[in-house]
Amino acid sequence: MEKTIFLFNYCRGGFHFKKCGYFACSYALYASLTAKCIFKTTKLKDNILKLNNLKFNNMKRHLKILLLSIFVTMQYLCESKPIEIKLNLENGKEYTQSSSLTLTTKIGFLDGSTMEMPITIAGVMSFIVESESDTAYFIEIKYKKLSMTMKMPQGVSMTFDSESVDDFMSKSFKGIVDNPFKIILLKNGRVSSVDMSSFWEKFDSSLEWLPLIQKEEVVEQIKQAYGEKSFKSSFEQLFAFLPEKPVNKRGKWYTLIELNDNFPATMASKYKLKKITKNYFIIEGTSYISTNGLQDTIKQSTTGELMQYNLIGLAASNIKIDRNTGWVIDATIRQILKGESFIGDVEMSMEMIGEMKYTK
Repeated sequence: MEKTIFLFNYCRGGFHFKKCGYFACSYALYASLTAKCIFKTTKLKDNILKLNNLKFNNMKRHLKILLLSIFVTMQYLCESKPIEIKLNLENGKEYTQSSSLTLTTKIGFLDGSTMEMPITIAGVMSFIVESESDTAYFIEIKYKKLSMTMKMPQGVSMTFDSESVDDFMSKSFKGIVDNPFKIILLKNGRVSSVDMSSFWEKFDSSLEWLPLIQKEEVVEQIKQAYGEKSFKSSFEQLFAFLPEKPVNKRGKWYTLIELNDNFPATMASKYKLKKITKNYFIIEGTSYISTNGLQDTIKQSTTGELMQYNLIGLAASNIKIDRNTGWVIDATIRQILKGESFIGDVEMSMEMIGEMKYTK
């Protein structure tokens, strides 16, 4: 106690100094501890925030995966649902079809000589739906434009066009254009009937300027190229892809059609629905084509000679069709046939390489 009083009396300032020093140390310690607490608290908050961000990012990632899974599942379910592909045309509406056929025929004779004849036939057609039933459409058809270019074995090229009147064949084409005829078209793409009676009457009257014999030859040639059988065959060959039943994406189906009497053959095809979009379908096809051996005999229109074919081959098709109407938007068909043929008593090898293009 005395020492304490002595220290107090001896140096008050010393007491106060010590007291101040004590509080200064206390404040420094408090500040240090506070700073550490703040630092640790801030670090804890940062860690919590990082953890929350990590959890949020993981949640977003899981959500994206979930949404993607739902999308893929829905897409799969939509594509797995069978789709009915058929003609769905509208009454009173006009549909058009432009076509181009490039065909090269290579002929080899027994003496070793060869001959090559390329030909290109193009046209534009108009289809007007006049009425319909549950299974068919009643349609009026007109050729709007026709042209043909052929290269003769001698190297001479000849072109005929319905918009020209420079030669008798072009004039003949002009008699075809805007000359209507009727068909009954089933909704599966098959042609039930073709009525061209009034068409031929009008066409015949357009050739009054020709001598009778030449006129008959021209009419016969046009009938073989653009008549009922030829039209039915070419139209059904294009629309042969229409399936009898609904199909899934990547689904496959088969069709069998008989080609026209001018070139008797059978076409067996396998088709696949390759792509489905909101507005169109893409269909791919492979066809096996064979003539009926040498059992069918065809009378050649120009010379009257008898012709026989024994050909087999393949065709590959890529077809884009309107999803709503079933009408062809764009199509390409490539085919090659090989074999033998007879014209009269002359035997020859034959190869036919063709490409057909169709646009809406």
